[in-house]
This record gives sequence, structure tokens and C-alpha cells, in this order.
Amino acid sequence: MSVRRHTTSLVLKALFDTLGDISGKRFLDMFAGSGRVGEEALRRGASEVFFIEADPLMVRGISRRVSQSRVLKMDYKKAVQKLSLDGERFDIIFADPPYEKGFVEDILRLLEKFPLLKENGVLVVERSRRERFEPGAWSVIKERRYGDTILTYLKEG
Repeated sequence: MSVRRHTTSLVLKALFDTLGDISGKRFLDMFAGSGRVGEEALRRGASEVFFIEADPLMVRGISRRVSQSRVLKMDYKKAVQKLSLDGERFDIIFADPPYEKGFVEDILRLLEKFPLLKENGVLVVERSRRERFEPGAWSVIKERRYGDTILTYLKEG
């Protein structure tokens, strides 16, 4: 069992400062946990936020607080496939998987196979600085380090 770790206030502020104005944008919060990042996206004007979270307790908490969004209570692989097949596309995808468990590269390959980003969209991955990272077909726009945490901003191609 992995220990649940949430995005710190410093990283949360840095994420949204770097993204800039997200008014009217569609936002996907993968590995949503408590939903804190997606809720901040809504507060900052995102038009719609989808949350992917497998933990039923976390899903209940998100669902109680955020009525205008969509919460997918399922494994991230199934959720990405479903969203892609449903034709959903997002301006911003934020992925904060458990650190050092091999999820980061899996997410990148999965999003290559089942695209969810709109043209000119951005994928932001929160990861440990110790985690191996190979962007593959993705282009790194920028990276920022905050202690052990790295935010990597990527685009397709």
C-alpha cells in the first residue's frame, strides 16, 4: 500500500502561476486524490474539470464538494481509454501519480495511444526528482523543481 501524498501549497501555486489564465479551459486531474488540484482549477475559471480517482473514499469526498464536474471512479488506464473513446479532449491534463512506482512513463505511452489533449494543450506531470523520466514522443516545454518534486510541462510531438 502506498502512502497518499498530496500536492503541496507551494507546488499548487507554482503550477497555476506557470499555467497562467485557465479561464474557459477544460482540465483533467488524473490521480486526483482529494481533488485539491482540480478544485483549484475550477476556482481559477476552468470551464470543466474531470477527476480520475480509484479510491472510493476520495471519490466520495470530491463528489460532495464539486457538483459541476465529472468524477471517474476507476483505474486511470480505464478512465483514459473511456474519455478518449468518448471523444473528450482537454486543454490541460495534470497527472500526479504515486512517486517512484513507474507510473510516469506508463501515463505518457497511454496518452500517446489514447489522445486526450486538444491541439496546443499541455500535460503537466508531477514526479519525484529521483524518478526515471523518458519523454519519448512528447516534447518537454519546461521543468521546474521544488525540493524533491519536479513539475514537467509537455506537449505532443
